[in-house]
Amino acid sequence: MKVSGRNDAAVVEFTGKVQRIAWVHQFGLRDRLSPHSHYVQYTKRQLLGFAKVDKKIINDLLLKHVS
Repeated sequence: MKVSGRNDAAVVEFTGKVQRIAWVHQFGLRDRLSPHSHYVQYTKRQLLGFAKVDKKIINDLLLKHVS
């Protein structure tokens, strides 16, 4: 993982090979274990995202802020 920051932002991201593995698992994509192997379909295992409760809290806060 790579971490960087500025005065107004902080960023944490997957990089390189780990980024590809995270992407495959996040969306349940197909990938090869090695260059000479068959493709494997991975189950979607969401690594990042918001739960329904989190989305509701964010939505409520946004509506409160703009009204």
